[in-house]
Amino acid sequence: MKRTVDNEIPAVIAFELNDGRIITGRTSDLMDACSSAILNAIKALANISDDILLLSPVILEPIKKLKSDGLHKRIPTLTANEILIALSISAVTNPTAQLAYDKLSELKDVQAHSTVILNKDDDQILRNLGLDITCDPVYPSENLYYV
Repeated sequence: MKRTVDNEIPAVIAFELNDGRIITGRTSDLMDACSSAILNAIKALANISDDILLLSPVILEPIKKLKSDGLHKRIPTLTANEILIALSISAVTNPTAQLAYDKLSELKDVQAHSTVILNKDDDQILRNLGLDITCDPVYPSENLYYV
């Protein structure tokens, strides 16, 4: 696998939905692969077009800025927990976000596979949602303190 400049391996996660569809998510500058896969999966389950943003950058960018500037996190990409909190808040005023939020329960018993070992928080979120997750035995970073 090709590493990025800061020695991180870009992760990809695939979900096999209960209807057989395969949905993927990959690490981006904004969110980790787990977050991306969850959002893509609930959008697919709710029949929401890929063109529609569930979460406005106006909401996500300040969270990312807080992580990097205020909390001095080395990796400021948003985790599944942070994305789900943002989704639940957005669902209050955005009917499309509410439609997607209501599909979270349909992730129960979904099979998932990651190309890298997930951090403990993302792994726990997927398990709490009821997904059965496996991963390749590859660390996402050469940083020995990765958690």
